[in-house]
Amino acid sequence: MELHAADQYLVAPGEAGLLSVYERLSGTRLYPPFPPVELPGGVGGLLE
Repeated sequence: MELHAADQYLVAPGEAGLLSVYERLSGTRLYPPFPPVELPGGVGGLLE
């Protein structure tokens, strides 16, 4: 992965998992985008 903190972007391969992206961004004050998440039936009944 290539991290460019000054330009605020990360280049990751397609097979990179979310946890590896979080690990690479650790300590940089950068955060991955949060895509919309839709789960069937909500989250343990918390959402309807």
